[in-house]
Amino acid sequence: MSLLIEPARQADEAEIQRLAKTVLAEFQVPYDKHVAAALTNIDGHYKQPMSVMFIARMDGRIIGTIGLREEDMGKARLVHQYVDADCRRKGIGAKLLDSALVYCRVCGYKKVELQTAPWMHQAQRLYHSRGFRETSRTDNAQHYEMTLQR
Repeated sequence: MSLLIEPARQADEAEIQRLAKTVLAEFQVPYDKHVAAALTNIDGHYKQPMSVMFIARMDGRIIGTIGLREEDMGKARLVHQYVDADCRRKGIGAKLLDSALVYCRVCGYKKVELQTAPWMHQAQRLYHSRGFRETSRTDNAQHYEMTLQR
């Protein structure tokens, strides 16, 4: 089995949406109109060079995603990180995150932000291991940021 991390193409959209729906349902989170909109028109929402949606593909099947969007000058936001349940704990989420962080550095971003759910402990450990620090917390979300070194 070979793993490939690459930018998503418009043709990947339906498979990305299926993965997101499956992962969100697993955690009893709705696939609402905001998620649906963000995962529709991949080429438009993740317009390179300052934004990108990466996919992890194994044996031709998309098993993970992470999106990177420009927030404002010098700041990026990581969004929509999903990994298929059967493929977790194999470093795929870490490889996706690392690819996004390399991309952020290449684009010249100075800061990266993200948000995750309080019950996503494995994701939180991953973010801490890469240097993210928690900036705020609510009942439904934890916010993290990282300052990138050049």
